[in-house]
Amino acid sequence: MENTLPILVANAPEALIELCGVNLLERLLRILQRLGFRSAIVFSTTPGIVGAELAKRSWARDQINAHVVSDPIGPLTSQLVLEHSPSDRFLIVPASIYCDARLLAALCAKDSSAALVDSNPPEFAQPLIRNPCGPAFVTRDFLSALSPAAVFFEELKYKTDNRQIDIVDAAEEDDYIVRMRRRVRPLCFSAPPEQSRRVAERVILTLGGFVIGCSATAAFVGGRVGLGILAALIFGIVDGLDGKLSRVKIETTERGEWEHHLDYLIENSWWLAIAFHLWRSGQFPNVFYFLALLIASHLLAEFAKRRVKIAKGRLLDDVAPFDRTFRLIAARRNVYVWVLGCGFLLGAFPQSYAIICGWAAVSAAVHLTRSVWICNALRRRVVDSRA
Repeated sequence: MENTLPILVANAPEALIELCGVNLLERLLRILQRLGFRSAIVFSTTPGIVGAELAKRSWARDQINAHVVSDPIGPLTSQLVLEHSPSDRFLIVPASIYCDARLLAALCAKDSSAALVDSNPPEFAQPLIRNPCGPAFVTRDFLSALSPAAVFFEELKYKTDNRQIDIVDAAEEDDYIVRMRRRVRPLCFSAPPEQSRRVAERVILTLGGFVIGCSATAAFVGGRVGLGILAALIFGIVDGLDGKLSRVKIETTERGEWEHHLDYLIENSWWLAIAFHLWRSGQFPNVFYFLALLIASHLLAEFAKRRVKIAKGRLLDDVAPFDRTFRLIAARRNVYVWVLGCGFLLGAFPQSYAIICGWAAVSAAVHLTRSVWICNALRRRVVDSRA
């Protein structure tokens, strides 16, 4: 991204259409900030409206400065871009589109001018996609060779259709996302107004989830097991919605990463609180040995998963069909809560706690075995390739 300046073409009302609770211009600036950009120039035929929108405080893009050209302009031309910036590299994006961050990153990684296209759009998105898709990475030399008064996006389409510019094809980009353990096809398309919809605010979900999680801990300590299990189940639902909403609205931050650590502490406070309750009530005198087994199993499983991620570049849960299948039943928060819930309903709550601790140990053993197997296989391949 170094030495590349984003140029946004944002005209109201198209650029201010809301998609999943965030308008397209705001979404684009959030993406650019997370790609490492700290400044952008915004051209607009409606600078007053767009400027007023950008003047609104937004913590999700507070590290990128978007300068709106104050005078209303017509269609974007190469002359306008060159007159307003001394940069040698430009990422030119119409703000009336939805564009996956991976595609913008792929454009900026090019050494020469390139346009974004989608040679094989998914069937569900075919009515929305036009080629070229809109964003383009261009150099000063490329712009200088264009007719000064020609409309930039018309010139871009001509050069793309006649193969006079490199392309980045969305259909050929790597669609695997390590953190999500799945393939998600990157797309770029103009979003029609009818797709706009509002969703619950992420901060409300986050704070609500924290309160619910702590309430579960308090309930377990006080011996109100049924209430604690119910709160734990609600916490899982709220936490899942919070994470999905953060990704959809481009509101993931380093603070969000710390929220995952906080969630982990809350979950472990449940297992400690339950152990304390079972010990204090005399239902399970040796419960703290099982708690130690649970914690040790978690640490061992994390060690195994980290080794595989370093070696393979993806999570252990998604390396092979066996791993994806085992993940459905492997030891984790939701599995624990449901086992405890069943134990509570059957009048065998102490036994259900022993079961989750034992299952944690079994899962850790499986993960460690898979980690050794995968890493050794990779090591043998390296040795064989050198032989």
